[in-house]
Amino acid sequence: MQQWEQFKIDGQFKLPNNDVHEGDYTTFKISENLVLVSTPNFDIKDKDGQVVARATIDPENRLLKLTYTKYVENKSDVSGSFYFYTYVNHHIVKEKKKVPIEIAVNRKVIKVGEPEFGGPNPPSQKDLTKVGNFKPDNTITYDITVNQSGKEVPDAKVTDILTTPKISYIRNSFKIYKGKWVIENNRWVLQNRTDVTSQFTVEFLSDSSFSIRLGDIKAGEGYHVIYNAKPNYKLQNGEIIKNTATLWSSQTKIVETIRPNMYLEAGGSAEGYVYSITLHRKDETSGASLAGAVFRVTRDRNGAVVGDFTTDSTGKVTIPNLLKDNYTIKEKNNGLGVKKKTTV
Repeated sequence: MQQWEQFKIDGQFKLPNNDVHEGDYTTFKISENLVLVSTPNFDIKDKDGQVVARATIDPENRLLKLTYTKYVENKSDVSGSFYFYTYVNHHIVKEKKKVPIEIAVNRKVIKVGEPEFGGPNPPSQKDLTKVGNFKPDNTITYDITVNQSGKEVPDAKVTDILTTPKISYIRNSFKIYKGKWVIENNRWVLQNRTDVTSQFTVEFLSDSSFSIRLGDIKAGEGYHVIYNAKPNYKLQNGEIIKNTATLWSSQTKIVETIRPNMYLEAGGSAEGYVYSITLHRKDETSGASLAGAVFRVTRDRNGAVVGDFTTDSTGKVTIPNLLKDNYTIKEKNNGLGVKKKTTV
């Protein structure tokens, strides 16, 4: 794996019968040598679209939390799967080595694997760079860095084009900072950063392109432009969003960077079961099927009465929607008009 390379972790769960209730939860915390990718929260549903659990992503604490719904109380043998994305934290893993990956499930630590990490790349001096990060609210934050190379750039101008259709700028989100780019702890930092947004005008050529005239950039001066963009549709998992930024000097193109960003979502699915019992009431002497026999079904675990069930003309009755548990069945009427208290 290389620096910034995101990879997918798949997980599975199986819940014990009768012990999990609405509001109970399971946490999955990844080890500190990883970064949890910020993705939208999601629901884990069964094949019929019923929500089994709600998953929340907490990148700051490297935590995924599954909170179970009422579904788990009404189904048995509930199981499911989920996945999320992560990458190696190169501020902690600072060399080429095998990286042990561990996940704490509640308080139990599980070893997942030990992939090889290629190590962080040393920062390189560039005239212009651009990165994009997706946010859970379906927006994208872009960062443009100008003049990490520290050279003089007369009559400088930055232009930007959102090349993927139906994505537009959030015009009031633009921030422009000025300072000096320096390397600290193997990364670029804008030293003596000053907010100079009010000193410049962002010229919007359309909803998907803009330019900023920075004027003469002196040797050692650098800029950092930050803005948000928003698609007018729901991004789909695996979709690639393209963006092009260019630095100009006196109408001469200095550098152009094309930035593709892949949108990723965490997700999952689940299933659960309900069971049934079919009773067949027969006359103890003749063996004839008895219609109208009434049985009361009670769940042993909590004493809850499931209901009273009456046999049909064939002497049969099916008791549906049972969890995988122990039940007591009592015959209240045998179908011959005789009230009984037989326990099955």
